Amino acid sequence: MKQLLLRRGEVKVQDIPASARGPHSILVEVSHSLISTGTEIATVSNSKESLLDKARKNPLKIIKVLESLRVRGVKRTLALIQGSLDEYKPLGYSCTGEVIAV
Repeated sequence: MKQLLLRRGEVKVQDIPASARGPHSILVEVSHSLISTGTEIATVSNSKESLLDKARKNPLKIIKVLESLRVRGVKRTLALIQGSLDEYKPLGYSCTGEVIAV
């Protein structure tokens, strides 16, 4: 299965394993997929911003970081932030197809 992934302003297509089926899931054979250009372009642009720019745009994130510093300490908070920046995030969120298993 292929997926569009984003990390630090870089978009790439990557093969990923199929999702595991569970007792409350369905399997859909996708026939069409949509990427909303406005939403996705904004997401890609925002992923290139520095931490300081992101914090300026969303002061609530500063509060979350300060709370994390209080609860977890500096080392663990920095590790969480770094991990979040380094992980690939999927793009796209809309598709249509046929349900082939329930």
